[in-house]
Amino acid sequence: MHDKLKMAVGIETANCGTCAYRGTDDDGNFPEHAISWHVCTKSGREHVSNLKSFPFAKEQPCWEPEFWCSSFAEKIKTGTREEVDALFAEFLDAINNAANGGKE
Repeated sequence: MHDKLKMAVGIETANCGTCAYRGTDDDGNFPEHAISWHVCTKSGREHVSNLKSFPFAKEQPCWEPEFWCSSFAEKIKTGTREEVDALFAEFLDAINNAANGGKE
């Protein structure tokens, strides 16, 4: 389904665990007592957070890669802003190239 994109960013599965839209929400309590849960932040898909099987382990057609789950995050050596910004730019280039079929 997302094979080119997964290869381009070094992610094995296109599921909620590696999706840029996976977020968290909490009950608003004090941090030491708060209860949090996973949510989907993609517009029009908020309702999936209420499903018992969410976050989904099965590959999803709505998936978009998360930088921190990609092979680009593993390349961080110093953690400086410049280094991370450069790797994030490479990550976005890889996504765009995969979406364009490898053509610029």
